Amino acid sequence: MTSRSTTKLTVDHELASLASLLNMAATLKKWTLQDAKNQLSALVRQARVEGPQRITVHGREAVVVVAVEEYERLSGGGDMNLVQMLKSSPLAEALASGDLKIERSGDLGRMIEL
Repeated sequence: MTSRSTTKLTVDHELASLASLLNMAATLKKWTLQDAKNQLSALVRQARVEGPQRITVHGREAVVVVAVEEYERLSGGGDMNLVQMLKSSPLAEALASGDLKIERSGDLGRMIEL
């Protein structure tokens, strides 16, 4: 598989995940913070059975509660650290293969008096 096809597959996967999130966002149940605190067991149960649940604070959406399986699916497993993530990036492949050129600006900034 070439780096371009790998990059396309990764982008396609990311777009599918984004579409899935947008789809869920339209159907999420909203809870006020007070209701969420008072009915935490019900909130957790609904997040596991029905899908993500939104919690609002002062009328504004603040957080979304999701089942751990959904979180892991969306985050790609969650066991990857920053270095592993950067090494597995399609940009890392493109940089290593020479398809991506990164050049530093020659601008040294401005002179200031100290």
